[in-house]
Amino acid sequence: MGLDASCEEAFCKLLVQRTGIVLQNHQLSNLRDTVRKGCERFAFRDAVQYLHALQQSHDLTPPLEYLIAGVTVGESYFFRDSDQMDLLRNQLLPEMIAAKRASGNLSLRIWSAGCSQGQEIYSVAILLRELIPDIDKWHIHLMGTDINSEVVAKAVRGCYSEWSFRSTSVHLLDRWFTRKGHEYEIHPQLKRMVRFGYLNLTVDVYPSILSETNALDIILCRNVFIYLDQQAVQRSMAQYAHCLVDGGVVILGASDPIHYQHTNLELVQNSRTGYFRKVSFFTALLPVYTKTIPGIYSEKLCQLVDVPVKSSPPRSADKTLKSYEDKRKVDGEMGGLVQLINDANWHDALVQVDRILLEGTESSDLWQMKAKVLANIGSLELALQACERSLKLNTVNKTTYFLMGLVLAELDKLPEAAEAFRKTLYLDHAFLEAHYEMGMLKVRAKDMSGAFKCLENSLRLAKRGNPEFKLHNAAGMTYGRFAQVLEKEMEMLRGGEGVKL
Repeated sequence: MGLDASCEEAFCKLLVQRTGIVLQNHQLSNLRDTVRKGCERFAFRDAVQYLHALQQSHDLTPPLEYLIAGVTVGESYFFRDSDQMDLLRNQLLPEMIAAKRASGNLSLRIWSAGCSQGQEIYSVAILLRELIPDIDKWHIHLMGTDINSEVVAKAVRGCYSEWSFRSTSVHLLDRWFTRKGHEYEIHPQLKRMVRFGYLNLTVDVYPSILSETNALDIILCRNVFIYLDQQAVQRSMAQYAHCLVDGGVVILGASDPIHYQHTNLELVQNSRTGYFRKVSFFTALLPVYTKTIPGIYSEKLCQLVDVPVKSSPPRSADKTLKSYEDKRKVDGEMGGLVQLINDANWHDALVQVDRILLEGTESSDLWQMKAKVLANIGSLELALQACERSLKLNTVNKTTYFLMGLVLAELDKLPEAAEAFRKTLYLDHAFLEAHYEMGMLKVRAKDMSGAFKCLENSLRLAKRGNPEFKLHNAAGMTYGRFAQVLEKEMEMLRGGEGVKL
């Protein structure tokens, strides 16, 4: 089957629009071969019919997923790129582990963006097991995401051929894998450390506590940007900067294009490799704080995230304010705060929410917003305290119960998290994000039957909503997009866990 130049160009344009993937001349033969095989697999008459089917649907359909998988290299292996793995093993991870011990914060959060079949994030899990003797005392959050749900289902399954171990020592292979026929299955202890999800870097919003892409110490995004256009790379790097805690690190592949201007990331290089480190939030925002609220932040910078409220008792925003001008001012400030939160601009949102609190205005919703901001910059204990204050002011604030559940889940307090989600659903049984999160808790508990029941409830509610409307509790996510992502994640879970459709 031939693929003429105009049809070939149309396929390339569609890939850029939907995924940010840009094909170079040497990749066009791969495109032609993938289109030919796709026509056979999905019974399209020819390439034109295949293209038309893709253009008629804005969803990530199986034919589009097949095309994406065909034009990108999904193959990987354990401990790929020895220089970068040495950097993690000998420098970055030991430094972070020592700093966390010194601060008493025994936690690490690492995201593999474009994780393919999971070899990269499982390699990190092995490194952490080798480096942290008391790892059971730590809260380790390892997350892998990819746009190709088929390869992520293989990651969830955790079985690999010998070819995946061409850079793995015999010692590690014997210790962390079990031979099963022609494959090696990863040790259950490692499998339990890692969670996988579906995420499109060019479409979906991150950081978000809902997708667990917030407050990260390390982001691995290796050999992903080589496929994306410059605009998509710049957008992703800007969002990565927001995902990281201060001093957090982004590691790209050796051949990935570099676009990090207009972010608070700095390039750190040595003789063999390099990475990007996030400049301290305190350093970057100190001029903003001192300009907007002079004199308040002259003491310890570490108190920035927990701004003290004035000693005089605050007014309640639920009571009548003294004047129309006061109310109009507060409404304007609240509107600005909501916009900052919707834009995932967490640091500026923290400035704004504390400014309002310092002026003496207090409400359940305001404390709930502060909790959301604190959770997304990694201050989980403070976020929990803000949730508790919110619920004191309004004991039936369903959004606060939901957010409290998310925070408790990140703190590995799973029974308490489940109770918070149950309270959310008691107050509003149509709260689809709470059904979803309850399902993910059951996945972690290996209760797959209960998990799919919760996820199906969430999917049914998502499909009932207007696909163009945005979800209140998932920044930038529409009902339609949430349904697509959830369907993909359910497919991955079914495939990875061996559950029959």
